[in-house]
Amino acid sequence: MNSMVESHWLRGSCLHDSGVFFPDDTYIALTRLAKGTDYAAAKRAPIDFSVDEQDDWIELEPRFTVQLGEHELSCGGTSWEADGFVAVAVNGRLLWILLLHGAEVFFEVELQNDVLVAWSEEYPFHIDWRIPLRGPEALTKRVTRM
Repeated sequence: MNSMVESHWLRGSCLHDSGVFFPDDTYIALTRLAKGTDYAAAKRAPIDFSVDEQDDWIELEPRFTVQLGEHELSCGGTSWEADGFVAVAVNGRLLWILLLHGAEVFFEVELQNDVLVAWSEEYPFHIDWRIPLRGPEALTKRVTRM
């Protein structure tokens, strides 16, 4: 049986919070630091599903999907402006979903060794994200002017 996170992912939705969501129904909350360039990660914790309200879930709007061997990478936005997501599945099973408020829509993602490289834009800026496959909470970003 699939977890809540994986079941919702299969239906095209995710919890509406900045963080990394795992198929064992745990997550790592990510908080944007004051300068807006980095994120602070909390400890991995179980998700509290005591109130499963529909408003807690947001529809994912994929813009790009690629199959690279056993890895399927997808990215895009949500129905809320400025939210972006990146998801990774291995052999058809969800590995994790990264959802970030204020990241903008991710329009492309690729795998370089064990690091996902994803791109988003917020005029006049181009944002280059580096997301470790085995530790997505350690993501970094570089912002350049277009």
